[in-house]
Amino acid sequence: METEWKEVSTEAAVREAGVCAVYAGDRELALYSVKGAIYATDNRCTHGEARLSDGFLLDDEIECPLHQGRFNVRDGLPMCAPLFAPVRVFPVKVDLGRVFVLVPVHTEDVSAANVARAGCPGGCSAVVSP
Repeated sequence: METEWKEVSTEAAVREAGVCAVYAGDRELALYSVKGAIYATDNRCTHGEARLSDGFLLDDEIECPLHQGRFNVRDGLPMCAPLFAPVRVFPVKVDLGRVFVLVPVHTEDVSAANVARAGCPGGCSAVVSP
């Protein structure tokens, strides 16, 4: 599968928010700021249809807001019941304060509607790349 780096936010916005939702094309992701690093996962819990970005981030674990299961944001592994399937993780790079995520090529460009839907506390928002 072919992949490409998509610009999704700024480093400052992710660090301020701690955890936030962004879009890379049509894929909704959750970004996490953990001990100086930024990580990315799919934004949907594998157990229920909850948005992980609405959960509670404690160290390197995100707690699903629906059933309180936790995933490690570094590798996507489930840490406790009721979770059993890992959440997908994506490589992240930061360049000149801009956050990029490596995603499959088939995703489409970010639309204004997706940016509005992805908004999160602390000013973290998707950035449209040309």
